[in-house]
Amino acid sequence: MKYLFLSLRLLAYLLTGCLALLVILVYRRELDFTDLSYHFRLSQLYFGFNLLLLPWFRLLHPLVFISQPENFKSYKTRALDFYHQDLAAHSKRKKWSSDGVNVNPYEYLSPYTMSYDNALNWAYNLCKALLMSILFLLAGPCFWLYHYSKRKLISPKH
Repeated sequence: MKYLFLSLRLLAYLLTGCLALLVILVYRRELDFTDLSYHFRLSQLYFGFNLLLLPWFRLLHPLVFISQPENFKSYKTRALDFYHQDLAAHSKRKKWSSDGVNVNPYEYLSPYTMSYDNALNWAYNLCKALLMSILFLLAGPCFWLYHYSKRKLISPKH
């Protein structure tokens, strides 16, 4: 089962790389959709080699391509959290009230707000993965050298 998920992940990384390669080829006008012609150039061999290395690099260094899920909180969620902290710290075993009004301004029926805190996180990760894949296809050896030198500098020499 572990190998199946690994294979699917490598395939997804390869498909992202193919999409990035397609973007590069269209930008360089080496792939034309008007007459559907394709002419091989030597520079595309370099891109193809980097395309084959891309899934392995993404597997070894996932934080370069996908950001850590930041726990972004909207102001409504933060206000509700502060309210819960205040209620826990200063609870007097009675209903919340302000000037005789027995209404909670933060909660009505649910202890959660109707906000979309991490709604666009997947779109950001997709755009970042595509952009970093394009950069990797353009300058793959630089990525490998940077991470290899970083690993050698951090690891102690025994």
